[in-house]
Amino acid sequence: RIMKDKGIDEYLEAAKIIKTKYPEARFNIIGYVEKTQSHYSEIIKRYEDEGFISYYGYQSNVKPFIEETQCVIQPSHGGEGMSNVLLESAAMGRVLIASDIPGCRETINENENGFLFEPQNTSSLILKIEKFLELTYEEKRLMGKNSRSKVEREFDRNIVVDDYLRKIKQICCES
Repeated sequence: RIMKDKGIDEYLEAAKIIKTKYPEARFNIIGYVEKTQSHYSEIIKRYEDEGFISYYGYQSNVKPFIEETQCVIQPSHGGEGMSNVLLESAAMGRVLIASDIPGCRETINENENGFLFEPQNTSSLILKIEKFLELTYEEKRLMGKNSRSKVEREFDRNIVVDDYLRKIKQICCES
């Protein structure tokens, strides 16, 4: 969803600044504009017309878009829960850049599979994007592999389900 709390303002501003300095960089946006924040439709159109971003609207299958990227950015302000976008992207071997908030920070080991930045801070986001862009191809590839390994090691469905069942048993036995 595209809305203020998901960090769209910071993302758009970072895309504009980075594209000016690194014209080869590409920034994509996928998702629908929240009805309560429809003014973003015009803003996104303007940024797209100016060549800073590409907007693909709502997509029921984001896999082909993730496959075409080297890095996925989630600039949320907070209240994410566990980020499915980051987990899916890591499982596909992508480098992650995300706000240092609960639900995002758990998916990233700083400088190993991605970068965390200060929430609601465009300058911090820009620094992390530049850090990513300045990596060699081999360094990006290794970070992507590290993302995949982290998801397999820490977020495998069996691990999550077993942990969940263990917690339920613990609660039930304490009562």
